[in-house]
Amino acid sequence: MDIDLKNINGHLDIKLFDKRDSFSFDIVRLPFCSSNMPSIMFYSNLGAEFIRIARVSSSLENFCSAGKELVDRAFRQGAKISRLEKLLKKIYGRQQVFHSLAENVTVFVRCLLT
Repeated sequence: MDIDLKNINGHLDIKLFDKRDSFSFDIVRLPFCSSNMPSIMFYSNLGAEFIRIARVSSSLENFCSAGKELVDRAFRQGAKISRLEKLLKKIYGRQQVFHSLAENVTVFVRCLLT
């Protein structure tokens, strides 16, 4: 994991860079929801990943770009949309870092789930 920094007309644009995204094969980065561990651990792991992405994103667009990839990966590994939506609302309410990216929880959830 790394950070991609760009100077765009005097404005610092910061987003997550992960070289694994350019590999020609799939990499399992999250546990599967159907594994032997409790599903709460699967969703907690997702929440921690969203927080990490938000901390290195300078804009909602950058966050949503990386966050949507995580959402897609989560669905492929068994996430349920209702639980994911509940998780996103919960972490938005508890983590101030999301408030600087999205003006309200609806905008935050919509950018990731649409």
